[in-house]
Amino acid sequence: MSSAPVPAQVPLRMALSGVGVAYALNPAVRAPGRMQITSARAYAIPELTEIAAVLEGKYVRFGLARLGFEGYHESTLDVAARLPGVAGLRLRVRHARLPGFRAQASLRPELGVVRPPFGVVLSPSGFAFGGVYEVPPWTFLADISTDRGHLDGGVAWLYRVSAVTLLGSTGINPERLGLGMLLQTGPLLLAIAVNRHVELGWSQAVGVAWR
Repeated sequence: MSSAPVPAQVPLRMALSGVGVAYALNPAVRAPGRMQITSARAYAIPELTEIAAVLEGKYVRFGLARLGFEGYHESTLDVAARLPGVAGLRLRVRHARLPGFRAQASLRPELGVVRPPFGVVLSPSGFAFGGVYEVPPWTFLADISTDRGHLDGGVAWLYRVSAVTLLGSTGINPERLGLGMLLQTGPLLLAIAVNRHVELGWSQAVGVAWR
């Protein structure tokens, strides 16, 4: 089973513009045990601020995210398990509530398989396929994906210098650009990221993880 080249934090996902879903964020990828707390604001809109907490072990990951404001509340539970061999499973449960309307819940199961340097994630609505290429201190990621008929893809890079990792990415449909930085200090890992959507503007995220 492969190890993740980057931790699966919300800021990292934003800095990577969603690239890396098939490899770095694959449920089959092993990660060191840690706890994470993150905050992300989509398109600079205060009402779209999401707070998330994650507890991650070598083989199991639990995540809980909350987004809400007056008139709308959304919660997401994310559970992933790394199976023996090269596979992993993820289940996302999303619950949304709008005053005056019936609450809605949705389930999204995913199956991930990783055989370095490639990975694939399958879901009822689509798939993602991608890979990783490492030439220290550089790491490159590339993905192509489809979800409900929507085709997307992108490339991303990471550059490690001692305790600092710089990230950059670009996505194609819609066009977006991501930048981020990781700082490792003892058991703490600090992360910041920004992402620009060609039509909706800027998003920001910060996070901290510790072992």
